[in-house]
Amino acid sequence: SVGLESFGIVAREAMAAGLPVIASRRGALEELLRGGDFGATYPPENYEELRALVERVINSPSLIDAWRSKIPSPETSERHAARIETMYREVIGLRR
Repeated sequence: SVGLESFGIVAREAMAAGLPVIASRRGALEELLRGGDFGATYPPENYEELRALVERVINSPSLIDAWRSKIPSPETSERHAARIETMYREVIGLRR
C-alpha cells in the first residue's frame, strides 16, 4: 500500500501467518515495522527503492527466512484491549 494506513491489518495478518512484510513508510505500516528486522520499508512513490528491495529478496532468498525468524508473536486481542484501556485510564487521570 502506498496509501496512509491507519492500522495495517493485512500486514499484521501476514506477519501472524509468518510472512515478512515489505511496506511503504507511511502511517501504521511504518510504525509496525519500525525497529524490527522482520521486513523492510521503502519511501512511498520511490518505486526504484521498492524494486531494489524486491531484487534483494530475489538475489538472496535466505533473507525471507532471516526476517521470518524475527517476526514478533502477534498481540492477542485481550492484550491489545488491556493496552488501550491503560491509555484511556492515563488520559482520564490526567484530565482530573
